[in-house]
Amino acid sequence: MIVTEQPDRVIEMLQQNIRRGITIVHDAEGGYNHHEKEILFTVISAYERYDFRDALEQADPKAWSSTWRIEHTTGRFYEPKL
Repeated sequence: MIVTEQPDRVIEMLQQNIRRGITIVHDAEGGYNHHEKEILFTVISAYERYDFRDALEQADPKAWSSTWRIEHTTGRFYEPKL
């Protein structure tokens, strides 16, 4: 999960670096300063976590992210290059 005020930059950078599907939740609001934010969800492999962290830092240094261990997924995991 990623919380960001720069969703387009984050999505572009992640697509360039790890090419995973990303789900966008629009119109989130920060509880502290009430700034508008977007929430992004994606699934990556454990091997991609450092590439993910580096791409996210480059796209939006103020983004917040959280990770969970996933036991099982179904559907297409790897996105073809657009």
